[in-house]
Amino acid sequence: MIDLFSGCGGITLGVEAACNEMNVHLNPVIAWDIFEAATDVYSKNFSGCIIRSEPIETIIDGERGEPPTRSEKLFMETIGEIQLIVGGPPCQGNSNLNNHTRGTDERNLLYLRMARVIEILKPDYAIIENVAGVRRAQQDVVTETNNWLESIGYSTVEGLINGKHVGVPQMRKRHFTIASKQNDLVLEAFQQREGVEIRPISWAIQDLLDVYDEDDVLNSASKATKTNQERMNYLIENDVHNLPSEERPICHQKYDEHGPTGNTYPAVYGRMYWDLPAPTITTGYSCNGRGRFVHPKLPRCLTVREAARVQSFPDYFDFSGHKRTNLNRMIGNAVPPLMAKHIAQILFKPTNVSEN
Repeated sequence: MIDLFSGCGGITLGVEAACNEMNVHLNPVIAWDIFEAATDVYSKNFSGCIIRSEPIETIIDGERGEPPTRSEKLFMETIGEIQLIVGGPPCQGNSNLNNHTRGTDERNLLYLRMARVIEILKPDYAIIENVAGVRRAQQDVVTETNNWLESIGYSTVEGLINGKHVGVPQMRKRHFTIASKQNDLVLEAFQQREGVEIRPISWAIQDLLDVYDEDDVLNSASKATKTNQERMNYLIENDVHNLPSEERPICHQKYDEHGPTGNTYPAVYGRMYWDLPAPTITTGYSCNGRGRFVHPKLPRCLTVREAARVQSFPDYFDFSGHKRTNLNRMIGNAVPPLMAKHIAQILFKPTNVSEN
């Protein structure tokens, strides 16, 4: 397999777990991402994989339907036969957090580079991940990609998966396109499985309540400003989950002629619920001013290790050797491995996989 826009390897890890359960060996050949801290983590966890860090569009530079370009031919010669391509193209242009270029951001078009790679390498399977809002892209990259893949012989399905429905202790929704040359796909991947336990955040982090070390970047939280620390203290001391208007910045407060009427962004500065799945972990999970990221029991935000657990990364996954800002970015942007495992388990069912 190859993993494009790989980040630190969440999709690869999930696919590997699914393969292990079926006694199938997974061989990651290439991980490709311009975020070199993330690919360093990838290389630590998947040894022997070739790392590429140049912008993918500078190598995969041909037009769909045209013969491979010189740079594409050179790329193809380095990797041989590929059975699976996975990738999560940059999602910032489609994110609900992006109020400026949402739907028109040129990064959205990198989604179409996935279609070109699939065209020239002809894998048996492909998995493309993005934020739930990818369907809002004015370039309509999902429809264009799916139509193209079907025109060259793939069966495709697409839809949303909520992390809490596949064992992730988090309410994270992501869009997946799945393509296969081996079988006709059905929407089973996007239907909630019966009997799946809805896991609260406590399931992931309860044994870490007493694990904290200021000198260990993995087991410590970002230091808050004095004002933000006071806001977190207020939530814990008063056993509330939403910060009252009077404790918020003035720009968050709403008033009419009769006085305060509430506040904007109610989740911001909020405290998570111990017995519910966490909200979506973003790159801002270490700051209470960027979402509902205050620990359910303690007056701080999540540690790096806690955030990784909420994203369903196991403790053995090696994040060592990187500063907090890079870890926050790679963990917040990662595809939860349990999501990828769910997709792979359905895609690679014994009845769906050829004997070859």
